[in-house]
Amino acid sequence: MTIALASLCTATTAQGAGAPSRAPLKRVTRSFTSGDGSRFILIQDPQLRQLHWALASWADGRDDPPSLPGLAIATARASLRGTWSTGSKDAEAEKAALTALDHAWHQQTSDQANASNQATLEERARVAAALCDQHAFERVLAAAPAHRPEILERDGVAVFALTTIEPALLQVARLVYERREEQALRGMTRTWLPALEERVEQSGRHPERRIHAELLTLTTPTSPSIALLEPPPLVTPKRSQALATWAASQHPTRTVHLLYGSFNLDRAEATLQSVFERTDLPPPQPRGERAAQPLSAQRRSVVPGADADSVSLAWVLPPGADPWTVQVATRWLTNPQNGRLLQTMIGKRPKLELNGTGPWPTLSTPNLLRIDARDSGDPAGLAQELIDACSQAAAEEFQEGYYYRANVSALADWFATTTDGRALAVMLAERALASPDAIITPEPPQRVPGSALRSLLRATFAGQPAIVEGDQ
Repeated sequence: MTIALASLCTATTAQGAGAPSRAPLKRVTRSFTSGDGSRFILIQDPQLRQLHWALASWADGRDDPPSLPGLAIATARASLRGTWSTGSKDAEAEKAALTALDHAWHQQTSDQANASNQATLEERARVAAALCDQHAFERVLAAAPAHRPEILERDGVAVFALTTIEPALLQVARLVYERREEQALRGMTRTWLPALEERVEQSGRHPERRIHAELLTLTTPTSPSIALLEPPPLVTPKRSQALATWAASQHPTRTVHLLYGSFNLDRAEATLQSVFERTDLPPPQPRGERAAQPLSAQRRSVVPGADADSVSLAWVLPPGADPWTVQVATRWLTNPQNGRLLQTMIGKRPKLELNGTGPWPTLSTPNLLRIDARDSGDPAGLAQELIDACSQAAAEEFQEGYYYRANVSALADWFATTTDGRALAVMLAERALASPDAIITPEPPQRVPGSALRSLLRATFAGQPAIVEGDQ
């Protein structure tokens, strides 16, 4: 155990004095699908001593019940409180206790004036707590060893991340599998209510969320991201709803496992195939969502209570638009230091502020390019001037060097978000889930030539935008 933990906590090794320098060993990537339908991407990097495991699943709203936006990510956060095998003193008794506790909770919320409901709730919570150890699963992971297990939420994706070493792969794989198949979802209320309160507070602090929700309503009215942006309904999920959402979002056909580090590819694949052989989770419903179609005419709306100096516009991206090209193009347009739109408009609007986001709204539905603008001086006519500036920027022919800074800036952000092997594994797992046909590589993105940026922008701005303005 001491040797294993020491290996886990050591990130690099010093080369012996006087040792001859060696060419860096190449990374090797292998992909396969296990018997239960799980997709695995293994990236062998002999320069690392650790093994980073990132399991990506959707938390974009499409698995949430209509009245419970955010339930998928809430179940992911609650999942580290253990399983029926790890953490339960009596699994059958605990299942019954959690069902009774769920009933008591909903009785109490529907009739809060009844003092007996609160007493019943407290008693059933005590009984359920006595039947489990909510920290056992993380302790068992640590003993494997698996370092810093955590749930991350980024761009509509939930990532379960941990760091281990090759000798522990079999034990860690069994625990990851157990987390999926035997999930107890203990303490869901303790997870759900703080998240609900935070979203209510964010709605009050950030009125632009309502503007962005209105943009989606104008362009993709079936998008589940709308509910995630709007003030949430004050509803608590039933246990049956949480379990069904967990099963749908964690079904092996809807997840991607990415392992990055030092390990033997053949042994790792054999180990993972032996563990992830079957699933008892029910087949999920299709995740169908109609993609946004280019707008043939402008669509406009006004959101009362939002900043009257602001306007947000969204264009539908062309089908199959490369996400990295969209990111660089957005940076070239709206960079606050040297973005092309700011250069064009700042002379007339010295108080202009711009922010661009693309692809938007999430990795699962990257249909739009969004630009937020604010002019505290005189916002009159801002939307049309911005549309004209976008069309002009797309039509102009510039030398290749003119796009250099946008590429460098976007690449600097890429490096900033992949500062170590673990962060890189998380990012690659997200991308693999969002783009199942893409080639996943740990190498930095290539420079996007100006011709590709112009082609994307011309195709995007050939369509009409959705426009939402504030009105206080």
